[in-house]
Amino acid sequence: MRIAWIGACLMLVAGGLEAGNDSVARRQVEATMNVTGSLDVDDRGNVTSYAIDQPEKLPAGVAQLLGQALPKFRFEPARHDGLPQSVHATMNLVVAASQVDPRHIAILLRSARFTDADVPLTERITLRSKIDPRYPADAAFAGVGGAVYVAVRIDRTGNVLDAQVQQVNLFLTDSQPKMRHWRNVLGQATLAAVHRYTFNIPTTGPHANDPAFTGILPVTYRIGDTVPGYGQWEGYVPGPRENIAWMEHDSDDIGVDSETIPDGTFAETGIGLKLLTPLAGG
Repeated sequence: MRIAWIGACLMLVAGGLEAGNDSVARRQVEATMNVTGSLDVDDRGNVTSYAIDQPEKLPAGVAQLLGQALPKFRFEPARHDGLPQSVHATMNLVVAASQVDPRHIAILLRSARFTDADVPLTERITLRSKIDPRYPADAAFAGVGGAVYVAVRIDRTGNVLDAQVQQVNLFLTDSQPKMRHWRNVLGQATLAAVHRYTFNIPTTGPHANDPAFTGILPVTYRIGDTVPGYGQWEGYVPGPRENIAWMEHDSDDIGVDSETIPDGTFAETGIGLKLLTPLAGG
């Protein structure tokens, strides 16, 4: 059953559920919207200004929510050579829809990732080469799409030491056994490709001499032209999230909210601005 969500300001109506009848799966359906922008943070960790990309495309309720939350954020002050400094950062936000009754939802800011925009490429991990995962033929034939989030551990040569599926969200509802099957199909296809990726590792900066690097890489499978436009909701059934020991160990208390990462982009753990304000209370 493909999932369709129709958004309108503070109200969403879940509709277009054409097939399948698994009540558990239907109750698990979520809707999220990705929002991008930037903000400036002073040397005390306070937000001094912010800008949301294409605000005219956002539902009024989402724009209002972010307008109330972002100015109140406080961050752990960024440091350079041990001294606090101001930062201009890019931001990736995920707004989630929460069911209130059969026809109405509430919205909340669920995930956020803030990255120093002035960090040079020589201090970042970037993709050097990749082989695009092959869309499993049986999944494509069945109209199954989903987003696979892979935890990746990289050695100092830029090769993949280990890769494990952290979570698979499906763009359909079905019976629990069938959804487990499709999550495994998409996950294994993704791992087969990611193990062959290579990366450019940092050559300067505080992590240049790290023995290994970890992060999250999302890969999305879609049938046809189904990419939601900016400011639009996307419905899916979230899969179980696996705990990966080496990912937690290397996070340095700054983890990565997987759903904030654009498709095909590697996001390193342990870097970025640390938000001190709880998202729900922002």
